[in-house]
Amino acid sequence: GKLTDLQQRIDSASTADDIHKKIVETYKQSESIYKSDGTVGGNIKDLAEESQKHHLAMLDSYKKVDELRKEADMYHSQIKETYDVVAPIREKIDPLKVKISQLRDELSVYLDKLNDIQLDKDEKKADEQHIVAKEKFEKTGKMSLQDLKLLMEKGDIKF
Repeated sequence: GKLTDLQQRIDSASTADDIHKKIVETYKQSESIYKSDGTVGGNIKDLAEESQKHHLAMLDSYKKVDELRKEADMYHSQIKETYDVVAPIREKIDPLKVKISQLRDELSVYLDKLNDIQLDKDEKKADEQHIVAKEKFEKTGKMSLQDLKLLMEKGDIKF
């Protein structure tokens, strides 16, 4: 018990003593690097300051990159949300476009038929007006400018 504890403490003290010797040795070696006028130390200090500036600039850049990444993630999220809203609407719109196209084609057929019917009506009306104008002219010998136009169109009067 106590003997084992004592042995461990002696081992720890010995290890600590070894470490201390190495630290002192390393310190002495590093001390010999410096010149008495401190120029090497000054250079190291300058380099350390410059390194610190670059380090701070790098940290600032990382911060900016992080902010931009967050902003990009936010915009991406908004685009995704918009797409999620628009996608089902688009799925409904596409078949409606097809249906509208079909209805336009169908309507076109009906409009063509209606146009043909109107042309037939106009032609019959013009024929009726022509007959009336011709009979009126034959009975009375008189005609209006409209009657004259109708009779000329049908070739009944020539100049």
